[in-house]
Amino acid sequence: MQMFPVIFVSLGPGEPELITVKGLKALQTADCIFCPETLAKDGNRVSRAADILLQLDIPETRCTAFHSP
Repeated sequence: MQMFPVIFVSLGPGEPELITVKGLKALQTADCIFCPETLAKDGNRVSRAADILLQLDIPETRCTAFHSP
Protein backbone atom coordinates (compact mmCIF):
# COMPACT_ATOMS: atom_id res chain seq x y z
CA MET A 1 0.00 0.00 0.00
CA GLN A 2 1.41 3.37 -1.03
CA MET A 3 1.17 6.20 1.51
CA PHE A 4 0.57 9.79 0.57
CA PRO A 5 1.57 12.40 3.15
CA VAL A 6 -0.79 15.07 4.36
CA ILE A 7 0.94 18.33 5.15
CA PHE A 8 -0.70 21.26 6.91
CA VAL A 9 0.54 24.73 5.95
CA SER A 10 -0.55 27.82 7.82
CA LEU A 11 -0.74 31.01 5.83
CA GLY A 12 0.02 32.97 8.96
CA PRO A 13 -1.40 36.47 9.34
CA GLY A 14 -2.63 36.50 5.74
CA GLU A 15 0.21 38.24 3.94
CA PRO A 16 1.62 36.20 1.01
CA GLU A 17 5.17 37.46 1.55
CA LEU A 18 5.21 36.17 5.14
CA ILE A 19 4.81 32.46 4.31
CA THR A 20 7.81 30.33 5.22
CA VAL A 21 10.05 28.93 2.50
CA LYS A 22 9.25 25.39 3.67
CA GLY A 23 5.51 26.08 3.50
CA LEU A 24 5.76 27.60 0.03
CA LYS A 25 7.75 24.62 -1.26
CA ALA A 26 5.15 22.23 0.14
CA LEU A 27 2.37 24.15 -1.62
CA GLN A 28 4.29 24.34 -4.90
CA THR A 29 4.76 20.55 -4.98
CA ALA A 30 1.35 19.54 -3.64
CA ASP A 31 -0.98 17.50 -5.84
CA CYS A 32 -4.08 18.87 -4.10
CA ILE A 33 -4.59 21.79 -1.72
CA PHE A 34 -7.71 22.18 0.40
CA CYS A 35 -8.72 25.77 1.22
CA PRO A 36 -11.41 26.83 3.67
CA GLU A 37 -14.12 29.11 2.38
CA THR A 38 -17.01 30.93 4.04
CA LEU A 39 -20.21 32.52 2.86
CA ALA A 40 -20.21 36.29 2.68
CA LYS A 41 -23.31 38.25 3.68
CA ASP A 42 -24.20 38.57 0.00
CA GLY A 43 -24.19 34.77 -0.39
CA ASN A 44 -20.93 34.54 -2.36
CA ARG A 45 -18.29 32.03 -1.31
CA VAL A 46 -15.01 33.65 -0.32
CA SER A 47 -11.63 32.19 0.59
CA ARG A 48 -8.78 34.36 1.80
CA ALA A 49 -6.52 31.29 1.64
CA ALA A 50 -7.32 30.72 -2.05
CA ASP A 51 -6.67 34.41 -2.76
CA ILE A 52 -3.24 34.15 -1.10
CA LEU A 53 -2.39 30.98 -3.06
CA LEU A 54 -3.19 32.76 -6.31
CA GLN A 55 -0.86 35.61 -5.29
CA LEU A 56 1.84 32.97 -4.71
CA ASP A 57 1.33 31.64 -8.28
CA ILE A 58 -0.14 28.34 -7.09
CA PRO A 59 -2.40 27.04 -9.89
CA GLU A 60 -6.08 27.34 -9.07
CA THR A 61 -6.60 23.88 -10.56
CA ARG A 62 -4.76 22.34 -7.56
CA CYS A 63 -7.07 24.02 -5.04
CA THR A 64 -10.25 22.48 -3.69
CA ALA A 65 -12.47 24.60 -1.47
CA PHE A 66 -14.34 23.29 1.55
CA HIS A 67 -17.03 25.17 3.46
CA SER A 68 -16.07 26.32 6.93
CA PRO A 69 -18.90 27.96 8.90
